Amino acid sequence: MNFSRGYTLIELLVGLVIISILITLAQAAYARISDSVHLSSARSSLTDSLMLSISRSVTYLDPVVLCPSQDGARCLDTFDWSIGWLGFVDDDGNGVRSDNEKIITRQMAIADGLTLVTSEGRRRLRFQVGGSNFGSNVTFSFCSEQSGALIETLVLSNTGKLHRETPSNESSGAVCATNQVL
Repeated sequence: MNFSRGYTLIELLVGLVIISILITLAQAAYARISDSVHLSSARSSLTDSLMLSISRSVTYLDPVVLCPSQDGARCLDTFDWSIGWLGFVDDDGNGVRSDNEKIITRQMAIADGLTLVTSEGRRRLRFQVGGSNFGSNVTFSFCSEQSGALIETLVLSNTGKLHRETPSNESSGAVCATNQVL
């Protein structure tokens, strides 16, 4: 008997279809994991900067400003913190960094795919001696650049307490759309 060994064209095509489906599923899973890691990293960096600023104002009785900054040296007048941020001791109390004022924290831009915006009216945070901040509570919103959806929020109260919130579906897109400054 003569048996031919090998695969038919149909078998090869079915195998290719199965492999392409598996690759597509793996890419989607990888993208979700990657987004989650980027969000976790950005959240951790922001939390570290907030806690360091509060700690500095309590420990050394220094007024501290935390603000969006693209170059790590000067504050920008924007709600968009995705570009990075800067924390400094505000010796003269004017909310603007002078060359002689000490930088205590600096963060470069967060990962692509995420946008970080603050509540309207909160383009910088000013921590008073003792750790509380001027103004109302501030909400930091992490948004997806692809979908524009709100992923997560961090809320900092005036007393310096920070808590994380997962947004409801009703509020999901409005915050990201209204606060983004291009």
